[in-house]
Amino acid sequence: MKKVLFILLIFVSISIFADEENILDYFPCDRYYTWTYANSRGIIVERRGVTNNGPKDIIIENQMVGSGSIFTIYNFIDNNVVIRGIQNNIIRTSRIYESPYPIELSLPGNEWQYTDRGDDLRLRTSRSSCNVDDTIYNDCILVEEKIVNGNTTIRTKKSYYARGIGLVLITLQRGNEVESIYIKLIKHTINN
Repeated sequence: MKKVLFILLIFVSISIFADEENILDYFPCDRYYTWTYANSRGIIVERRGVTNNGPKDIIIENQMVGSGSIFTIYNFIDNNVVIRGIQNNIIRTSRIYESPYPIELSLPGNEWQYTDRGDDLRLRTSRSSCNVDDTIYNDCILVEEKIVNGNTTIRTKKSYYARGIGLVLITLQRGNEVESIYIKLIKHTINN
């Protein structure tokens, strides 16, 4: 009987740890990854992992073809992907964030808010799916970000992160206007 209880305890423990989700499953960041997006104006944006020294220093480059690059420094803290800094080579500016760092991505069911340059940002995550052209991504984390002024929502941004791929779609809605696609994934590759 003790052996059966011991084996059952081990099985339950393994099941609990196997079900624990890791946010990096939705934010692959290896330096060999490349994502190609089209934005709402048809401009191609290439996003590539530059370096990954574990989840401590994740640097991703967003390159606007013909314009320049924006480098974003991410860290993985408490199963969240946070932004530590941004270097914008297009307009030649840099910004280093202090703790508490802005959260880029969190597991479903989380809510948070912060103020960025005077904007009141309210964010929450949930499970979702999305359709990008004819590809359906069923296992996504949706990050819904609202800029609010008092009780009025000025803009809503929805970012969809698919398991194993990363960011696949961003939509924008200003006030009561119709929601529109801001950026969508065209392809992603792993270049080993």
